[in-house]
Amino acid sequence: MARSLKRAAMTAAGAMSVVLVLTACGAGSRSGAQSVDAVDCEFPEQDPAVKVNVLAYSSSATDPFTNMMVASCSKDGVEVAHAPIDFSGQYTKTATTLAGDTGTYDIIEMYSGAVPRYGSTGALLDLNDLFEQYTESHDLDELAPAMLEGLSHDGKLYALPTQANVFTLAYREDIYEDLGLDAPETYADVLEDAKVIQEKGGIKYPVALPFADSTSTLYEGTLASQGATYVDPETGEPTFLSDEANSGLSALADLAPYMDPQVISFDQPRVQQQLFNGTAAIGIMYSGRLSDLADPEVSQYPDAFAYAPAPSVEPGGKTSSILSVDGWSIPKNTKIDPDLLFRLMVASITAEASEQAVPHAFPARVDVVTERNTPYAEAVEAALANGAGAPPMETWLGTVQSDTSALLQRAITGQSSVEDALAAAQKAAAPAISGSAG
Repeated sequence: MARSLKRAAMTAAGAMSVVLVLTACGAGSRSGAQSVDAVDCEFPEQDPAVKVNVLAYSSSATDPFTNMMVASCSKDGVEVAHAPIDFSGQYTKTATTLAGDTGTYDIIEMYSGAVPRYGSTGALLDLNDLFEQYTESHDLDELAPAMLEGLSHDGKLYALPTQANVFTLAYREDIYEDLGLDAPETYADVLEDAKVIQEKGGIKYPVALPFADSTSTLYEGTLASQGATYVDPETGEPTFLSDEANSGLSALADLAPYMDPQVISFDQPRVQQQLFNGTAAIGIMYSGRLSDLADPEVSQYPDAFAYAPAPSVEPGGKTSSILSVDGWSIPKNTKIDPDLLFRLMVASITAEASEQAVPHAFPARVDVVTERNTPYAEAVEAALANGAGAPPMETWLGTVQSDTSALLQRAITGQSSVEDALAAAQKAAAPAISGSAG
């Protein structure tokens, strides 16, 4: 299976006119204290000693790589320092530390959606030369090409990939079997299943979606499912007035009666909680959060979940899964030797380190992933093979996302019609997109 995963990742990359993107992964680590077995981390002894400050948000999928770097590379005159932080904190601190001539952090966990913004302004170090220098000695050619591309911009590699996250649907297989339901393939299926579960399964609000941190990702996924994106390739105009935009946002808004009234405040950890305690039976989240569902220490139903690609908008359409990439970047304003920093980063993603990261993470060394060690692997493979959607890697992306998310949420909560929400989003997105084109 691992070989087919790599082929699927390469196919997904080759089919894209743009590289992969990540809208905020979310936050809320339970695994900061998890132990790891140190791996080789080779570098010359440092005299004088140096302290390497690492900025990385905490989650079950990210922590194994951070912990590995701390455990393996704090030696020989190097102290690797990391303080747990949630994603919103990392987002803010990243902008702050990259804004000046001197920053606070020396290694920053980067996600592909932020690469165009920081890469295009020269805030991140181009890693191409270091990657080439260490490819043979550290088998960097074994990293999934799609993940490398997902952290590149204009031909420059700005982060060394640790893992991919794929938006994936998790559902209570026991409830589905009891009610005679099949795994949902479309948003219409999710809607019909939710009606049955609400009526016969005893769950008032069976669907949980992470709108607090992933409204843009969910919406982008519905566009990608229909072969569309934020911009019309012929006119260069935003596509919020298109049929695809209407169908996609409608698919999300139609689920409102089957979601908690406070769903707009649900981030991915909150979706996990709904599934942990049985107040929801269907959820969509990044694959890096799925392993927690099978943890009996936090989940009341550790053996009850099954996984599938995020649903398509139309029958037979592409999955609305979003494939995103996380990795380690080096800020241009660090005062520490980039060669040393790159060696620390490489140590955290060796084959041995990556094996320790599964099943919490879907590592860049995809050959270590199997269906046996990663229960959701089959769903991820299916999403990759079915063209997991990717929004454009453009400098305007973050602005468009932030300026339109609240407007789209108004339709989901019934505060406005789908048509009015999309019209407002079209108006809000146009300046950023036209300004970039100009």
